[in-house]
Parts: sequence; C-alpha cells; structure tokens
Amino acid sequence: MFIVVSLGVLALHHQSFRGWKPALFRYPVLVTIIAIYVPLNFFVLVLTWWPAPKEVEKKKAIPSIATPSVATGIIFFGLIYWVVFAKVLPALGYEVSSAPDELVDGSRIVTYKRHKTGFAKRADDWWNERFGRGRRKEEVMGRF
Repeated sequence: MFIVVSLGVLALHHQSFRGWKPALFRYPVLVTIIAIYVPLNFFVLVLTWWPAPKEVEKKKAIPSIATPSVATGIIFFGLIYWVVFAKVLPALGYEVSSAPDELVDGSRIVTYKRHKTGFAKRADDWWNERFGRGRRKEEVMGRF
C-alpha cells in the first residue's frame, strides 16, 4: 500500500491536480525520498515471499507462504472491488448519489441512493416489461 501511495504522490503532481505542490518538502526532494522509499518497500514485499529454511518450516503448523498469500489476496480483492464499483458499474449506467439528512433526534447522516441510467435503465425496463415486478414467482417460473 505504501508503494501505491508513494506513486500516487507522483501522479498528483503530473496528472489531475496541476496546481498541487507538496507542503513539507520541495518537489525534487520528495522525488528523491520516493526514489529511495519505493525500492526499499519492493525489497520488503519480495522478502515476505522468500521461503523459510527447511528446519524452521518443519516446526510451523502454518506454512510461511500463507501470510503473504492472504495479504496479496486481500489487496487484489480490494482492487477488483474498486474496479467493479468505481469503473464498471458507472460505465453500465449505475450512479450513486449522496445526500445529507437529519434524523428526528437532530443527528446528521448521509443517505446513498442508487440510480439507473443508460444501459442499466434500458435493461431494467426490458426486464420489467418481460417478467413484470408484480407477478408471482410461480407465474414467471411456469413459463420456462
């Protein structure tokens, strides 16, 4: 995660936020720090996958490959989750809007609503036209 954050700091300067300037260091100093920090973190990442010696591995109940495998799986699951909900679904026409709301007791909350537009709206209209929302399950299943 630190590697991604470090590379994201470089992307901030070069991509979307043209006026962004680092507050703590000048940009050349920040690039130097990142140039040292990223390879060291790659070293730590590779080192976690390095196999343990055989005599140590025999004494363990859980193999040493389990920890980096689970961690990598969690990171990739998070990446897939983000791609689906931030890129794929909006491209298909699903939009999520947020609106502040106030409860009876005065506490404030944020409510989220899903809206269908584009392809998602057309597909939903087709589905409702074909199968209908008010029909019983037996009627729909009886057609097949």
